[in-house]
Amino acid sequence: MSVNELSELVKTAGGETYAVLIQKRQKPDNVTYIGSGKLNEAREICENAEIDVVICDGELTPTQGRSLEKILKTRVIDRTV
Repeated sequence: MSVNELSELVKTAGGETYAVLIQKRQKPDNVTYIGSGKLNEAREICENAEIDVVICDGELTPTQGRSLEKILKTRVIDRTV
């Protein structure tokens, strides 16, 4: 699924895309899915813009989802929800 398609799904569901972060990695981080630099960037955005939900365009393991929610202090869902 492309970022544009995901943004359109968010819009259709009544949401608004505030920011899009893209990271290319050989493989997802086992604990947080994304790397530490991108994670810090996402955390700052969530804190400053009072983001309600973060959507990942990839399948998160339960551990990754919980870790991201704890660090970002907001609800995190993946494309399979």
